[in-house]
Amino acid sequence: TKLSERKNNFGMGASDSGDDFIDKSGDNSKSDLLDGNTSNKDALAKDVEKRFYKYFIALLIIGLMNNNGYVLVGTTAQKLAKSAGVPDLMPLIQLFLIAFNAFSRFANSTWFIQIKHSKRIYVNTSIMLTAYILVAIAQKIGDTPGFVLCLFACVLHGVTSAFGESVLLGYLKGFPSELVGGWSSGTGFAGVFGAGIYIVLKAN
Repeated sequence: TKLSERKNNFGMGASDSGDDFIDKSGDNSKSDLLDGNTSNKDALAKDVEKRFYKYFIALLIIGLMNNNGYVLVGTTAQKLAKSAGVPDLMPLIQLFLIAFNAFSRFANSTWFIQIKHSKRIYVNTSIMLTAYILVAIAQKIGDTPGFVLCLFACVLHGVTSAFGESVLLGYLKGFPSELVGGWSSGTGFAGVFGAGIYIVLKAN
């Protein structure tokens, strides 16, 4: 059936995959793209060919931001544990970063498949920003309560990174395959960018 075919498209929502991408002006065309309405391959391919570097750079930045929190927390794990007075529990930070990642991917492809990509991206971004704030609050609290809050923030960072990746890769299914390079370049560069931010801030 059509529904089962849509579910087989990992991360591709049913509300997205069945609609046509229409090359039209104004906010509607942007909304169509954001919601994954990319079935009209010819129209989309022409738009991507015309503005390839804009698409590529945009996806690079998105990939960078998607993985930056995960990398940043992983890089500072030792300092986070030490500042809470529990340096020996540093491995827990790494563990909590990956503990629920598989579950978040499963949830995206099973329970949230009917939700538009744009809504999933907005919610995921909000949770990701919340995770940054919670890490900062945890550092202010310190001691065991602060470390527990930090672990919860680590779960959020890990889950949003994995969830965001599955949503965006599902979204890119309707785009020319060359654009996946922009996303993968961004996620790869996040390793250097996140560690670089920590080094620069620590030096200052």
